[in-house]
Amino acid sequence: MSSTLKIDGRIKRGEDNRKRISAAFLELLREDVKSPTAEQVAEKAGVGLRSVFRHFDDMETLFREIAEAIEAEVEPIWNVAFNGATWQARMGEMIERRVQVFERITPFRIASMIHRHTSRFIDQRQARFAAEQRALLEAILPLSIRKDAARLEALDLALSIDSWLRLRREQNLNVAEAKAVIARLVSALIGETLK
Repeated sequence: MSSTLKIDGRIKRGEDNRKRISAAFLELLREDVKSPTAEQVAEKAGVGLRSVFRHFDDMETLFREIAEAIEAEVEPIWNVAFNGATWQARMGEMIERRVQVFERITPFRIASMIHRHTSRFIDQRQARFAAEQRALLEAILPLSIRKDAARLEALDLALSIDSWLRLRREQNLNVAEAKAVIARLVSALIGETLK
């Protein structure tokens, strides 16, 4: 066997292990393990503990890779053009999309809240996510609501992942119930019932 084939095989195995480690970490988060240890990740991925450290010399690198995987997963939801003819209809579509995305990213969000104070990447990513959500909201709203600073802030809060997490975890609402609460809040804030 040529040395090139051996090297190519090792590179492929290394890439496969890296993917398995990332997938295992994400799977543990989805199983509600809020701060998986390297040992748990290695066991779930079916690799040696040294492999975890060889592929991810720090948690920052692992969080970055997990974030990229989650973004790729939710990107198709975000990138669909709104169909509603009115801004109110588009607001209803926005609520539906946020529900779908928030449900998918909740495990990572909870884990990232634990590590936000020690991770520059997570801190910046959460700030960027909030800014992106705000920009999308402002793009849909008419000028009259955007100019009402208190109402805009209230809408931004009502439609945030933080509100969603509170409804789902602390208030123990199911998805349909939590979505109905968000729709009711938004309707009250905009002065119209969303359909």
